[in-house]
Amino acid sequence: MSDPRPASQLLSQVFSEEKLTEYLDLATYLEEGGSIFPLVEKGVQGLVREYKVSPDDARLFLRRANSMAVYLRRQFIEHSLHGKNTESAAPRSGLLSMVEGPSFERLFDPRFDSLCPPDAIESLASSAAYLVEMVRWVIDRIEHFSTGPVPLRLRERRKDLMNLSVDFNAIHRPVSAVDIIVPVLETFIREHKDPDQADPTDLELAMINARYPNGLPYYQHWVTLDAVARHHGLSVGNFAHMVDLSFPYFLQDQAWDEDAGRALAHASRLGPYQRQLLTEDPPAYANREEFYALNFGTDNSSKYQNLNQVRFFGERTKLDTPGLEALLSVRSFAPLRSPNVTETDTKPAGPESWRSGSVYLNAHTPLPSALRVKKWRKCFCIGCQPSPTVPMILSDMTE
Repeated sequence: MSDPRPASQLLSQVFSEEKLTEYLDLATYLEEGGSIFPLVEKGVQGLVREYKVSPDDARLFLRRANSMAVYLRRQFIEHSLHGKNTESAAPRSGLLSMVEGPSFERLFDPRFDSLCPPDAIESLASSAAYLVEMVRWVIDRIEHFSTGPVPLRLRERRKDLMNLSVDFNAIHRPVSAVDIIVPVLETFIREHKDPDQADPTDLELAMINARYPNGLPYYQHWVTLDAVARHHGLSVGNFAHMVDLSFPYFLQDQAWDEDAGRALAHASRLGPYQRQLLTEDPPAYANREEFYALNFGTDNSSKYQNLNQVRFFGERTKLDTPGLEALLSVRSFAPLRSPNVTETDTKPAGPESWRSGSVYLNAHTPLPSALRVKKWRKCFCIGCQPSPTVPMILSDMTE
């Protein structure tokens, strides 16, 4: 390795003069002092793409280049691990063996003062080094081989990634998944705005206007108040009761006032925009596609039509079987008439969820008769008129 340009010497040993003339860009790069390590990292496809080297010649060159890179890396690591004052091993027998024997510290004189702790972020085996190597690997090995018309680069997909600070807290502090996901989503929403939108996206306003997926609209200030009240076993409505002189209202005649109504609304734990969603007027039939797209996330005129099936309705609303039964007051959650009801002797033919349990969803209207018994299945048809918030659900449900 006494040659000042060992990489150029390697290139001349592998290729003939004719080949060197053909691969002039590669020869010029090495003669100008270019490192061999980037060439090894590029691999065969990188040499073919950037230096116009044939695949066979690229493999032939990389066999030698990999050996040189491994040798240089080992020399560098060994040089960085031991100092200059090394000692030869002492005899292991005879009188001279009675002196202090060899040790790692005496033989290699390692420079522990210049080395970092094993868990330091600057260590070659740290999580930070792994992250940086992964980013470089994605950029060099994946993005370069993108075949799409408009490749989506890592810097464009994760706008927040390159701006993150890599420090001790970022590496070793335990962080919940929510604290990681929320900044990523916020940055993604701000950067990927609509083409017709001039101003940046207001995240708070976007969460208020959104109605899908289930749980939206989201009003952060209300959620904070409700979380504090829930932590103490209260609701926001309890604060109105505490300052209302008429509470409890059954102690006085006509004690119900506007504060009592607000307290009852706040006790529902629904935010102002969620209560507005419940009390809005039903949309016109001509606007049904826009309604289902906004409230159920459907994106075309055919998808919303399968919401009358339990499978798709539960998927869109994130409800499991018990949750869906509780919402519609059927099966295990079906209301039962008290034995004290004497106004009629006839028993109801089906669940009276329109009387109790799901009065709001059914608009206080009796269910249509659509009970069909088959061999192993039962078919339930639950109407929701006149509001289309919950569409008609018609699905085969195994008994």
